[in-house]
Amino acid sequence: MRRAAGDVAEGLRRYRDRAPADHLIVEHLTNLAALPDQGFSFSAIPPKIQGIGTFPVRAFARLH
Repeated sequence: MRRAAGDVAEGLRRYRDRAPADHLIVEHLTNLAALPDQGFSFSAIPPKIQGIGTFPVRAFARLH
């Protein structure tokens, strides 16, 4: 089941407000509709920079 973009954004805002400090949030991804509902793994590779709260990552999905 696909969710409307507004529903996803609202859910992300609610999660971000109460997420533990050690949880990472990845947003602004594109082409997610091209992924199957199941059968893939997600990875996000950030650069190692101390003291920065947000930073672009190389994000990719691997199909199983």
